[in-house]
Amino acid sequence: MSLFVLTGWDLSKGFPIFLGTDGYYQRDFHHALVFGIDQQDQYLQKAKEDAKIGKIVDPYHIEVIAIGDQYLPVKKKEQLRLQGPTILKS
Repeated sequence: MSLFVLTGWDLSKGFPIFLGTDGYYQRDFHHALVFGIDQQDQYLQKAKEDAKIGKIVDPYHIEVIAIGDQYLPVKKKEQLRLQGPTILKS
């Protein structure tokens, strides 16, 4: 069974945010609401409405996998995104 988390950006702080289990957007991925494919449309529609009023920017789903009692993004890009902005030092 595929599992997902809803994410987007908080441009005021410059960080990715996630829809939390409490229904609010938060920075901490480990408090993100994990849901199945059958709920994707429901949560994306909520996020699109929230985007209209500036709560989140560019919302989308990421697929996650369970490892023990935690969830991690499937794609490496999303794993790196959790670590915050990357800055190259010269």
